[in-house]
Amino acid sequence: MAAGVTGRLWEMGDVVDVLDALEAKRKRAVKADFEVERWKIGGGFYARATLADGTIDRIEGFATEGDAGRWIKNESVVWLHERRQVKSAVINRAGYLLLCCVQLIMSRNRSNFNFN
Repeated sequence: MAAGVTGRLWEMGDVVDVLDALEAKRKRAVKADFEVERWKIGGGFYARATLADGTIDRIEGFATEGDAGRWIKNESVVWLHERRQVKSAVINRAGYLLLCCVQLIMSRNRSNFNFN
């Protein structure tokens, strides 16, 4: 508010609500569609994962179409779980940094007031 970023005074509960909403969105966005694709140059295959948010990842290194299909059938769930854990760590770190910034702003704003 004092910095002119928003006209609203945020409380810690508001920050927690934002972080909870991010976490809920992350949990909903775990699904992916997998397809086997052939490299246009050089041969070989890869699995293309299209995530719910539109992000496309390639899992590379398959010699045959069957190898890529077996990976999708047997390993893609583990890959999604590991990807979600990495993303969760990034979100948690961002949330921590946000809380640190809010606390810093609040402590500086308190020092600007004279209650005498």
